[in-house]
Amino acid sequence: MKKIFSLLLVFAMLFAFASCGGKDNPSVPEITVNCTDSIGNIYLKISEEIPMEYEKFNLTANDMIDYYGIKTEKISEMIAVQDACGYKDEIVMIKANDSAAAEEIADLLGQHIAYQKDSMKDYDPEQYKILTSSIVDIKGEYVAMFISASQDKMLEIYDSYFTD
Repeated sequence: MKKIFSLLLVFAMLFAFASCGGKDNPSVPEITVNCTDSIGNIYLKISEEIPMEYEKFNLTANDMIDYYGIKTEKISEMIAVQDACGYKDEIVMIKANDSAAAEEIADLLGQHIAYQKDSMKDYDPEQYKILTSSIVDIKGEYVAMFISASQDKMLEIYDSYFTD
């Protein structure tokens, strides 16, 4: 039942944030997604292969300003998931409206990681170690952040959907 509910939420989020059209920018290399251009499908693949250890909840576009400082108008499509603890596991994948918005989003997610590292340094050394190897990945208009003990595998799956 949880999987069905999760799938429904993913698809609801996809339809809610889907956008039409786009602008060509010759200075930014075009990034295409191999199997699908749906971040939701990438997330489903990650969650199938790497279940989160803790109960999770999905963030809405409106939550993005509170958690990360990301304005909803910068987002074309997104999936953002945290564990119920609020700090152990985080998955954020965003298709920004353009490459400038993607750069801004990547910067804000990087600031989030830095803040979490400062918070966890003395509180949870194991989580601090995970955060020190966390990165924000940017590919054209796509931005991803994985904070998890399995973040390397998550990034590997994510990367497999992109071609040069």
